[in-house]
Amino acid sequence: SIEFNPLNYWHLLFVFIFSWVIGFVVPGAPGGIGVREAVFIFLLSQYYPKELAVFVAITYRLVNIIGDLIFYFVTKAE
Repeated sequence: SIEFNPLNYWHLLFVFIFSWVIGFVVPGAPGGIGVREAVFIFLLSQYYPKELAVFVAITYRLVNIIGDLIFYFVTKAE
């Protein structure tokens, strides 16, 4: 069982922000795709099971894509 305390939330926030920044600044990776997830999984798997890190990374990417699609269809000019 994984126990969460306030320090874990700060760690998760740091991992998310750091992986996003690294994915953003790496040349040759449009939108940081792949790089962001690799860094996220690498850093998160140091403290949590690797399966959980991969699940969170995939879930984040899917939610991100779904959000982009919803925004596109809602704001699409007719």
